[in-house]
Amino acid sequence: MLASRTGLDLVIPCSICSHNLSRADKAMRENEGFRKKIETAIGEKYEGITIKHLLDVIVNDVGIETLSGKFTKKLKGIKAVPYYGCLLVRPSEVSRFDNPDNPQSLDNLIKATGAQCLTFTQKTKCCGGNLLMSNQDYAFKLTKKLFDEAKSAGANCIVVACPMCHMLLDGQQAMIEEELDTVIDMPVLYFTQLLGLAMGIGEGELELDKNMVSTAGLLKSVGREEESVEAEVAQ
Repeated sequence: MLASRTGLDLVIPCSICSHNLSRADKAMRENEGFRKKIETAIGEKYEGITIKHLLDVIVNDVGIETLSGKFTKKLKGIKAVPYYGCLLVRPSEVSRFDNPDNPQSLDNLIKATGAQCLTFTQKTKCCGGNLLMSNQDYAFKLTKKLFDEAKSAGANCIVVACPMCHMLLDGQQAMIEEELDTVIDMPVLYFTQLLGLAMGIGEGELELDKNMVSTAGLLKSVGREEESVEAEVAQ
């Protein structure tokens, strides 16, 4: 209701928040009885609002071609798998900006940075974030499956579009390693951090040091690729 008063679109960086608000907006628009109950309870009418995930805005409103003009470096040392999660592009009746079965927006964004975008069959599978409080053991097993697939694909990082997924994949990675007696050591970037690197923004400003899993090795791989390209040009 508060956002609708502005007359602006509501842009959301979190897949779960975007999913829930889009479902609520759909219910308010399509179910008159439900809408009237809510309007009576809060004392004002709901005029509706356009809800968009940040990835949708960047890819479809700003445009990858326009964004690419802002890039100052190629991230050739990065071999990434794109992880959309289970709620970003599904269900299709509330999230219409990409294919719900095989989305490509994040793939295309990764490719535009010069990073290698690897095939990832787990790209829309659940990471277990919603189960973290109720069934941690099962959540961790789901997460490990993602990591195993990413490693099999040859990835040196996972790029995500949801803070909840990032919290689990990055923030809980050490605990997953301990609980499942395994070694993962897989950096996880929110997609805007990847874009920032391509724009030449410093790692401090991107707060990569706040990521729980170190990104130092990943950044060195980008540096090594740059040195290799410069050496080839010099020859």
